[in-house]
Amino acid sequence: MRKFIETDFWTPRGVEKLEFNAEKVVKEINNNILVSAGPGSGKTELLAQKACYLLETNQCKFPKKILAISFKKDAAKNLKDRVELRVGKELSNRFDSFTFDAFAVNILSRFRNGLPDNFRPTINYKVDLNLNNRFVMQELIRSFEGQKDLLLCELNSLNPSTFEREYLCENKLFLEKKINNSIGEKVSELIWNKKICEIYPSELSFNMINRLSEFILRMNPFILKYLRQTYEYVFLDEFQDTTQIQYDLLITCFKGSNLN
Repeated sequence: MRKFIETDFWTPRGVEKLEFNAEKVVKEINNNILVSAGPGSGKTELLAQKACYLLETNQCKFPKKILAISFKKDAAKNLKDRVELRVGKELSNRFDSFTFDAFAVNILSRFRNGLPDNFRPTINYKVDLNLNNRFVMQELIRSFEGQKDLLLCELNSLNPSTFEREYLCENKLFLEKKINNSIGEKVSELIWNKKICEIYPSELSFNMINRLSEFILRMNPFILKYLRQTYEYVFLDEFQDTTQIQYDLLITCFKGSNLN
């Protein structure tokens, strides 16, 4: 059985010492913490040291895990590698480091059966990286001429550059369909249906995947409970860049829980 380090005897890993306030952040376990610092000041190293402290002292109680969410693949991998280098493979297996998109993909891929039929993509769904391209979106929007009594002039009034953000993925998903939809809402409903049900395999943008993952957790309290029981601490890197779609997923995941 692994022997954990007493908190009073823990020392930083891979660095000689921590700055006074940094050490306070690393050892604080009872409150949520916001760290604000400029580029190159060592925020990633601070997260790595905090992970080491929580794991080596068992403040993150076995078998619970730490979840770290970053915006870029390189940042997520860098953080995971730093923790593994300092605490070894065994302990670092309890440190999950994802990008926002990878975290959402993980939820959807594992629990897609928790979605209602009309929102359930095929198991081999593809990630559509072109949906935010204005020309691709414009062509898609125009393809719905005549459906739901939509006229081409109405479809042309929509801005394809912002359509995904302002209509398609602006709001959380719900079982109930809206009545008296606007043109944008009608087109959004058609796109969701086409991308999930009419195309094989289904095609989803990362924003759509984030919305579906949030929907899964909101619709399935047992899956949400499982997620919350898996993790005890959550790290959010570059939190100021979080989009509303990503923030909604975070709120559903962790608001009201006992996680730090």
